[in-house]
Amino acid sequence: MIQRRTLLAGFLAGTALAAVGCSSGIPVIGSTDPDAEVKAGTAASEAGLIAIYDSVIEAFPALGKDLTPFRDQHSQHLSAIVGDGGAPASANVTIDVASQLDAARLLRRAERQAAKLRVEGCVAARDASLSELLSVIGSCEAAHATFLAGVR
Repeated sequence: MIQRRTLLAGFLAGTALAAVGCSSGIPVIGSTDPDAEVKAGTAASEAGLIAIYDSVIEAFPALGKDLTPFRDQHSQHLSAIVGDGGAPASANVTIDVASQLDAARLLRRAERQAAKLRVEGCVAARDASLSELLSVIGSCEAAHATFLAGVR
């Protein structure tokens, strides 16, 4: 089983790899799109969040009612970023947490990190509409983190 730190490290590494175009189906640096790198990093981050949510929901089905809407929002975020350009390969992750509370903490950390990355993406984006989209996505992620603080 993958430990929590390993899972988060993998999430961050996946984001970094996608930023340099290592995942198929997402924009690459050599693209004519000046925001390809920002989009690739965001796409990888959203795919990572989806994978973490899927693993938590599988491990703790009682949390599904509360977490599925968040997972679905991340899927919508991913679609908004990649459009018809494809999406990163879906990741399968195994979580190693002892309780629902630990799972919520794991998700909360991942959401906070993602919200931070969206702010960085807003600053880096050249296109104002992409920057606006990233700010909306980041706001959702920050709200998810706040909600997850109440999950027991």
